[in-house]
Amino acid sequence: MTLTDALPWAAHQPIVWLVTFVALMTAAEAAVRRRRQLPADRVDTTTSLVLGVAYLAVKVIGGRLLLLGVAFWVYDHLRIFTIPTTSLLAWVGTFVLGDFVYYWVHRGEHRYRVLWSSHLVHHSSTEFSFTTAIRNPWTEILYKPITGLWAPLLGVNPWMAATLGTVGLMFGLLQHTSLVSTVGVMDRFVMTPRNHRVHHASNPEYLDRNFGGALLVWDRMFGTYTEETTMPVFGITKPLAARDPWTVGLGGYPELVGDVRAARGRDRLSLLVSRP
Repeated sequence: MTLTDALPWAAHQPIVWLVTFVALMTAAEAAVRRRRQLPADRVDTTTSLVLGVAYLAVKVIGGRLLLLGVAFWVYDHLRIFTIPTTSLLAWVGTFVLGDFVYYWVHRGEHRYRVLWSSHLVHHSSTEFSFTTAIRNPWTEILYKPITGLWAPLLGVNPWMAATLGTVGLMFGLLQHTSLVSTVGVMDRFVMTPRNHRVHHASNPEYLDRNFGGALLVWDRMFGTYTEETTMPVFGITKPLAARDPWTVGLGGYPELVGDVRAARGRDRLSLLVSRP
């Protein structure tokens, strides 16, 4: 295979990019932490790594194999426009629009208990590092691919969307670190580690703030931005019963299912859409 032949293949392998990037960055951060003799919670780290692998297997690979076909069907049969993949403006515009959609989906995950029961897995770590970034719930496969169908419907090629999604995940990894205190003026416009630490904190003044994926504009526009002023305390306000991968991976669904079974009639639906 020549370089010319390899480039199209590489362009269609966002999972390869993601896994390679995550492995290299996580190893580099671990080396820095050891060199600085920073404490590490091995149980927390192990749980994050196991859940990261599960997320990759179930959502990224499974979602791609099962649902990428749906995205292509929507793109081929239902798209309203055709977004050119050769236009830099189209790539930038799609990225910004995707970040806007991410903001509202992410905000919904903190607003509705049925979604928070999944998303709390990501927030359950009491550390804040690159391994925290990969502690993602496999249960996202139940709703995240559906929320992404706006892209092929508007005419975004699914490969283009997958590439931008991979870039977003890579950038998201870099947000999850306590090794970087500030990046100067960028803290005003971008979801840097300083801004994202606020989002992961369980301090009362930090709850449900800074939802943006890459940009701060949406939080500033819709009144959910908060600057980091005090030391964040990471984790969730109501810790899970145990810290093993199985318990953490199930998130808040065991408790939610129990509450729904105990409720009656319309109360069951109310529980699903109630605030966490």
